[in-house]
Amino acid sequence: MLGLILATLVLGAALGMRFKVLILVPITAVAVLTVVVVAAALGSNSGPAMLAAALASVSLQMGYLCGTLLRLDTPPGRFQGAPTTTRPRTKASVWST
Repeated sequence: MLGLILATLVLGAALGMRFKVLILVPITAVAVLTVVVVAAALGSNSGPAMLAAALASVSLQMGYLCGTLLRLDTPPGRFQGAPTTTRPRTKASVWST
C-alpha cells in the first residue's frame, strides 16, 4: 500500500510540474481502474480495493498540488518546453523574458 501511495504521489508531482489541472481527470480514472483490476486479479475483497483506489486518487492529487507549488517556485521558462518561434534567440532576448 505504501508503494502505491509513493508511486502515485511522485506521478502526481511530475504531472503538476508540467500539465494543467484537467490532466487529473483521466489519470485518476486510469489509476483507479488499475487498482481495481489488480485487486480483482489477486482475488482481494472489495473493501481493501476501494480503500487502495481512494488512497491512490488522493495521493495523486496531493502530488499534483506539490508539483504545482514546486513549479511556482522555479524560474520562468524552466518547464515551458521549447520556444515556439523559429528565430534565433539572442543574449538580450534570453535575459529579457
